[in-house]
Amino acid sequence: MNTDTHKAILHTALTTGQKNSPAVKPEFNRNISHMTADLEPWFNNVPSRLAELAKMIPNAIAVSDPHETLTFGEFNQRIENAAHVLRDHMLALTTFSFDTSVLELLLTLVHGGSIHIASIDIQRDAMALSETLSDPQFTFAQATPLTWSMALNAGWKPRPAMSMLCGGEALSQDLADQLTATGGTLWNVYGSTETSIWSTAFRMKKGDKVQLGGPIPGTSITVDKHLRPVSKGTVGEILIGGLGVTAGYRNNLIETVKRYVPDITRKGKRAYLTGDLARMLADGSLIYMGRQDDQVKIRGYRIGPGEIEIALRKQRGVQDAIIRVTGSGDFAKIQAFVLFDPNLIVPEDWVRETQLSLRKSLHEAWIPGEYYRIPYIPQTSRGKRDQKRLENVAERLNASYDHDHDIVQPRNETEKRVYEIWHGLLGKSDPLPNHYG
Repeated sequence: MNTDTHKAILHTALTTGQKNSPAVKPEFNRNISHMTADLEPWFNNVPSRLAELAKMIPNAIAVSDPHETLTFGEFNQRIENAAHVLRDHMLALTTFSFDTSVLELLLTLVHGGSIHIASIDIQRDAMALSETLSDPQFTFAQATPLTWSMALNAGWKPRPAMSMLCGGEALSQDLADQLTATGGTLWNVYGSTETSIWSTAFRMKKGDKVQLGGPIPGTSITVDKHLRPVSKGTVGEILIGGLGVTAGYRNNLIETVKRYVPDITRKGKRAYLTGDLARMLADGSLIYMGRQDDQVKIRGYRIGPGEIEIALRKQRGVQDAIIRVTGSGDFAKIQAFVLFDPNLIVPEDWVRETQLSLRKSLHEAWIPGEYYRIPYIPQTSRGKRDQKRLENVAERLNASYDHDHDIVQPRNETEKRVYEIWHGLLGKSDPLPNHYG
């Protein structure tokens, strides 16, 4: 970060964060006015500086539009509207490489708050994280669902005076219920790097159903299909427009054209196609339906990984779970990676009992076929779940079946024929476990 950028951040924090404070002295205001005059040439030259910056950053990174920058009046309006989610002392839990850290590091200072930056060791250690969050001096924190789950599993209970932001990944209903159970304030926030981080926010209280809420000031949200708004209640792709939309991906024209499209709400402007699916309710709020590229079907049935994970977390001794679909077509299969209570001795029949339990609440096509025990959930540098590293820590749980309860004789001619085919192929003398369906 260069000297000019530091000055701009300082100017923003001082002029917008302290201007309404009764403690501001006249000489302070005179100093700020003098600083503003000194920095005016720099602000006037922002577009050309951004153009120079665009030549230095890596390819395929979303960059700000050098021809349309926010004035400080617009910027101030945007952050003033977000100020009601901030409190006195922020606990910063986001690594600097994750764009959401901008909210923690800058927006808090802009409004006169203070920040405590948690070390990486605290962010990754569930017990240390739980202890730090329990410190009453911290009244506001932002984290991914995985980080909040880590703290809860370590015994942390949100204080009623605590305000929490949850974003970066989809917020599950069971996690939202736990975070709001003790009366704390929870904000479910959603957005993307390409639209300057958060674009929607929904304040949740105990008993509320999870939703994305509505757009923040200066932002427009459309549920879109083929660049046309769909009717309310219909699932479509989220299209984000407004002040936060960036210019595109440097040196990647194809992806820019695919994702940055004409804004159907503002003539002559562009909007960003997120790849996220949602359903808009009658009041304009959004229900998140997952990523387009995560929509998976197995034998004709759409698979809902999030719903399977919630069902698994209700099983005895399960702290958390990750569902992953591997393969495609006839070879597709559902894998369950399970984080158990560390004090639990997993019984040999756990897989069989769990499958029986899951069948009471899930469609047969949603029942995982493979189960793995994991000692922890691998994280990316941004605090999200890292599914690519699951195999490195996973241990396969063998399925077992009860001979007296799981064996079913063929019940009709079709099942009898299937049984005879498999009996011949496998050379089995006993009937097979019930997989007739």
